[in-house]
Amino acid sequence: MTDVLVVDLPNSQWAVVEYTENGMLQRKVIPRAFVGDVKGGTVTLSQDVLNAGLEYADVELPQVLPDLPLEVSTRLQDALRRRGIWTQRDYRNKSKVVAEVLSRLQCIDLATVLNAVL
Repeated sequence: MTDVLVVDLPNSQWAVVEYTENGMLQRKVIPRAFVGDVKGGTVTLSQDVLNAGLEYADVELPQVLPDLPLEVSTRLQDALRRRGIWTQRDYRNKSKVVAEVLSRLQCIDLATVLNAVL
């Protein structure tokens, strides 16, 4: 069983939940019936429910930046997710946040990341 934060309830059928797995921030879309009407609170879900959930993120930096060492791309992805960067839309609309994270980590430049993601 895993405690998850219910981040969003986009409609009556789905919920977006956030949790940490192996030290990395994750989000899944699951049937709302598993969380009820809780938003911004925590619920406990089985690993089976989480495994069956749909990935919220449509970008996996280790896949789109294969030339970076896996440790670097994974650390970068986690740092970006912790700042709210999960989807291509987030990278496009929040490029300033992406640049700030890249500047802090000093591991790769903004143009390389945006070209790979978009």
